Amino acid sequence: MVKRINAEFVPIWIDIRTQPVPAVPGIERTLGTTKLDASRRIVDDTSQSFFVRNLVLDADGTLLNPEHVENAPFTTLFTRGHFPYAQTSSDDFLEMFDEAFAARARRRELNDIHLR
Repeated sequence: MVKRINAEFVPIWIDIRTQPVPAVPGIERTLGTTKLDASRRIVDDTSQSFFVRNLVLDADGTLLNPEHVENAPFTTLFTRGHFPYAQTSSDDFLEMFDEAFAARARRRELNDIHLR
């Protein structure tokens, strides 16, 4: 899996305690109740302490691992064992990346069809 990720993606770690949250399309839906200041830094204490997000973005910023967040965070905590976008076990990561790879393949396939 690590080989596959390194071959097909550019893994990036962003420490939101020292860096702003990137302004990329699709990321807003992953923030939940997190509050950002004008420079996109997290300002609420709860998120400063517990904010973990694992996102898979395509080159154009499209979110490839969307999760149902309307009733979050507790729905996914109780049904899947983690908060939305906060997978931490290897099984969760494997499933998340498999779904993201499939989503990216579907997007590329649709783009190829539109270009014909």
